[in-house]
Amino acid sequence: QNDAIALNTAKTGITPAQAAIVANTSGVNTGDQDISGIATNAANISSNDTDIANNTYNISDNDDDILALQNEQTTQNDAIALNTAKTGITPAQAAIVANTSGVNTGDQDISGIATNAANISDNDTDIANLQSEQTTQNDAIALNTAKTGITPAQAAIV
Repeated sequence: QNDAIALNTAKTGITPAQAAIVANTSGVNTGDQDISGIATNAANISSNDTDIANNTYNISDNDDDILALQNEQTTQNDAIALNTAKTGITPAQAAIVANTSGVNTGDQDISGIATNAANISDNDTDIANLQSEQTTQNDAIALNTAKTGITPAQAAIV
């Protein structure tokens, strides 16, 4: 399209040979004017009109494509802006990090470590108790498997 437009822009409406003929005419009708190129010029003008119409159609298509690209760019810019604002940590965590000096000056609150250690110990004890209870239940299940469906007292009566 750009090449076709450049070619159309350079056209003068007449050929260089015709331009030389025009330059050599006196401007007075003395019979020396050759107007045989008018038909050729009319055909060239018609061809230019067609090229201009095609270029206008192509420009319209390009406008639609450009608009679609601009809309997509806006969507992407919004997504980039949202991702740029992310810190990877919650705002509360970011505030805590901002308030620490990065040097152990005593401003770090580690009081939760003792609580966490106690909770871990409690969990270990609870797990051991559950395992022991499971063993007891497994033994009871094994004993029940051998039963006949009546109590020992009923078995004695029978």
